[in-house]
Amino acid sequence: MLIREWTISLPKPHGVRVEHWRLISGKARILVDGQEFYHRCSKLWDTGFEHRFELDGLRCIVRALYRTWNYENELWVDGRLK
Repeated sequence: MLIREWTISLPKPHGVRVEHWRLISGKARILVDGQEFYHRCSKLWDTGFEHRFELDGLRCIVRALYRTWNYENELWVDGRLK
């Protein structure tokens, strides 16, 4: 399982965590401040995902990018990569 965590300092600090079971099962979930915010069930062949949401009025995007047998997770907040 691939786990990636960020702490975002907005008016109030937030923790964002991505748990991604990768290629075979494809399960994924996103937790914001310890609460499950997004859940994806099994997928036969996982080629990544993108999920958009808002935090304190700012647009956020979590991406799991497939890179030849590996994944990279990104968090974008208000158009900036964290």
